[in-house]
Amino acid sequence: NNNGVNVNQVESFVKSWLTEHIIGPDKALGEFIQRCVVSDSDQQLLNSVPDMSKMVVAPSLLEYFSEEGIGVSSSDKSLWDHYSLLVNNSQRNVHLMCYVCGEMFTAEELSQHPSDICIETQMNIVKLLPFENHGKKPQAPQVEIPTSESDSGCVDEYNRQALESVENFKCKCLCGLLIRTNLLSEHAKNCSDCSKYQSATKIQTLVRGKLDKVKLNRLVICFMCGNPIDMREIVSHQQQSNCFAQCEFLRSELPSTPSNIRGSIAIGPDSNSFPFPSQSSSAESLRLYNEAALSCYRLSMCVCPICKSRVDLDKMKRHLQRHDCNGEVDRSLHWVDQLDCGIIRIDDIHKALVNHLNELISCYVRNESFDKLQSMWIGTLSHTNTHFADEEMLMQRFQYEDSAWGIHRQKHVELICILLRFIDQALNINENNNNYNNISNNNNSNNNNNNNGVNVNQVESFVKSWLTEHIIGPDKALGEFIQRCVVSDSDQQLLNSVPDMSKMVVAPSLLEYFSEEGIGVSSSDKSLWDHYSSIVYFKQIDFQQ
Repeated sequence: NNNGVNVNQVESFVKSWLTEHIIGPDKALGEFIQRCVVSDSDQQLLNSVPDMSKMVVAPSLLEYFSEEGIGVSSSDKSLWDHYSLLVNNSQRNVHLMCYVCGEMFTAEELSQHPSDICIETQMNIVKLLPFENHGKKPQAPQVEIPTSESDSGCVDEYNRQALESVENFKCKCLCGLLIRTNLLSEHAKNCSDCSKYQSATKIQTLVRGKLDKVKLNRLVICFMCGNPIDMREIVSHQQQSNCFAQCEFLRSELPSTPSNIRGSIAIGPDSNSFPFPSQSSSAESLRLYNEAALSCYRLSMCVCPICKSRVDLDKMKRHLQRHDCNGEVDRSLHWVDQLDCGIIRIDDIHKALVNHLNELISCYVRNESFDKLQSMWIGTLSHTNTHFADEEMLMQRFQYEDSAWGIHRQKHVELICILLRFIDQALNINENNNNYNNISNNNNSNNNNNNNGVNVNQVESFVKSWLTEHIIGPDKALGEFIQRCVVSDSDQQLLNSVPDMSKMVVAPSLLEYFSEEGIGVSSSDKSLWDHYSSIVYFKQIDFQQ
């Protein structure tokens, strides 16, 4: 249309503009801030979202479009003056804050956002946290709700009181941060990735499972052991079966220090606020009692001294016996959603590689023999080669873009070279050494760095950074490309299957790079490739998926 633009032009513009907006400077700023040591107040700022209801002009733009602006063209200045005026005129609508959730609304929208429903919605989010972690009950501003004709002073005072209510209503996540209720669910997703804390998500999963069972069968939660018990048997469970004595016996089998490793004796819900349910109790009173009983139980749960997780009393002994909590930090690689490529075939191979690398790390923790370590490293090389060959097959089958194909193939070469060099460092031991105990024994010294090999800290650091570089970037881009393709039934079957990983298949990019005519390959990398690939062919490690 001569009077504007069509949908194709809009789509093309917003995609290229958004990409240029985020990729580069914004990512560099984010990476810089992540490297900074931040205070609690800084962390709260970084976890919050600014008010986007009104336009605030950046200093760089104020300077550029000022009367004294240097280099600004008259046409750009004219456009700025015209459209910024339109923005300011449109923002004359009054924007008011909900005193419960903190969201901004126009006066008309706020009237259609009932506070009682908002309170109920937010309470459903926070009620599964312990009572002591709840914030203060929201308080409506003590001034009249402004209208579109109200002056700015009335609006500012209303929003100030609303913001104060929202801040007081913040709940305390189990990781220690104060979070707005409307941001708690999103925070819990990130918090659950942190092994140092027992996240709100895990608590919610525990509670939902037990409460769902309770709703179906009218069961009562025992505040001592946290288990749902038939209403007709709860009294005998707590008295005749002596649940208390059983809990104390389990505590006696745990170490005595630190004190919270055994948890504490549970104190039941307040009988005045939460009367003990009977057969005639309403569903609502039963629900309230069970939530209170479960909160009492959570307060008494054991706390692992290593990973800080809250653990059921009957599971704590087994939890401590796991190698990652028996005096050692959890070194495992954890699969997170950010690693998903969206293609089952690729993701399943990546997950198998994660499992293999976790076992490799465990071998160093357990001080396994050199033969075992060599077998695991050679298995890693074999698996990676076959995986790269499979990816390059997918690139060819789905006609991957030439530029991206070249970048991806080059990445395969780089990752294999990095892996070969580290394997050589890891397996470089004196001929007189028959095992790896003196190198990998991290219990004696966390800083052990034998020139004849690598220790568990170096292995952990390497595999985590190498795996992330392996997946994030080229592999995710390939996954997104394939998802955009129109695939046949046979293609879909291929994408939903997993290739045979028991034998090494070398990717074309690696065959070409390490061939006699290979361009740019160093003699040392070529020597490492010839040496370790020959070991793979001789041993043909069976990779456990």
